[in-house]
Amino acid sequence: MDKTLYLFKLLSVLLQYPTCYLREIALLKEELTGMLTAEDVVVKKHLDTFFAYVESGNAEDICEEYVQTFDVAEKTTLYLTYPMYGDERERGETLVKLKAMYRDSDCFIKGEELPDYLPLILEYVSVAPQEGAGKVLKLFKKPIHQLQLELESQNSPFAAVIELVKYLLNQWQATEKAS
Repeated sequence: MDKTLYLFKLLSVLLQYPTCYLREIALLKEELTGMLTAEDVVVKKHLDTFFAYVESGNAEDICEEYVQTFDVAEKTTLYLTYPMYGDERERGETLVKLKAMYRDSDCFIKGEELPDYLPLILEYVSVAPQEGAGKVLKLFKKPIHQLQLELESQNSPFAAVIELVKYLLNQWQATEKAS
């Protein structure tokens, strides 16, 4: 798997409820150490920042921080159409279109998450055809940027993960333009 696609997949895991990765953080770090090169300074910086937070905290506090950050606060929700539309009709229409994009790429949503859930979007990008992935990333570039700014203003430890998402998104788009 391409390194960038693998990183999108990893970030999808790191943005899920923390019990998904807390026990395997050492394994994730080891796997990344073997994959990252000297050229991956930005990637390494953001991941090191987040991993340091996870390793220095206890599971209960990390889970509480996650809930307060992403489940309670509207400005930092991981459901990216919410900041765009709130509960307006346009949000429903966008969710339907997004679900159709996933289906058209032979990527089907398992579980109960809405298709605008950032971890689901990142997982989709990691396996989808380039054209479909590019459309989804372009659609959510602005809400991802707004999320990153809000998390930074709150000094959230999750800001490092979203900053890395934004960095990879910009890299992806630069590569796509060059092709």
